[in-house]
Amino acid sequence: MSSVVFLGNCQAQAVSHAYSRFVAPARGDRVDYVPSYRETTPEQKQLVAEADIVVELLMDFEQPSGLDNSQLRGKRYFIPLVSGGWLWPNHGTPHPHSQAKRFHVGQMIDCADAFLNKMIIEGVQPEKAADRYMELRPSDFRGLDRRYEIMMEKQRQRDDATGYRTADFIEAHFREESTFLTPFHPTLPLARYVVLSLLQDMGIETEHIARVERFMGDSFYPRLEVPIHPAVAEHFGLSFIAPNKR
Repeated sequence: MSSVVFLGNCQAQAVSHAYSRFVAPARGDRVDYVPSYRETTPEQKQLVAEADIVVELLMDFEQPSGLDNSQLRGKRYFIPLVSGGWLWPNHGTPHPHSQAKRFHVGQMIDCADAFLNKMIIEGVQPEKAADRYMELRPSDFRGLDRRYEIMMEKQRQRDDATGYRTADFIEAHFREESTFLTPFHPTLPLARYVVLSLLQDMGIETEHIARVERFMGDSFYPRLEVPIHPAVAEHFGLSFIAPNKR
């Protein structure tokens, strides 16, 4: 029996749900999740410090958790942040009328669109704004290929630091099947790949890994999908999106 703490954003939380569902009951492990995107409480700091195993999401930017990693006593594993942000080139700014709540901030930025935000700010009627949006062509989204190259390069850097091959997985699948629900919410195949890679890295027993392979049918992310613009789908040759899909 081990105490296992998952540290990070919603991606670490999703992996913790999978571990809790398929592995922890059979091994008798205690599983906790600690968000890294806000200052941790004294109780959370104690959980992390005393855990037998800490699974941390590796990101490219500093987190405000305020944890002193030198106090960790347990074995530490890292999983890489995964992102398909190039498929939503206008993401990154929240809806202009959103009321930020500490547990919704990332999701609101993840699901908003800068072009539509501008239409809202300018007071354009919804139907007209939607029509203008649908008129955009691939050339209206600047630097799509360069954005893809930069994001995949960062993905490989996180892979190199953690020993994963998520970039290879994404490149092999993102044109033929839905790989992300939003810029930072992967679909089931990629989510399952990350979970399986972690379990193998941790040396978890093969029967537990086989259980995940057979029964994991949920990515453990919110049932929220942001549409990919048809022009972006056309540019990248996304075969799973019909030309008339809106």
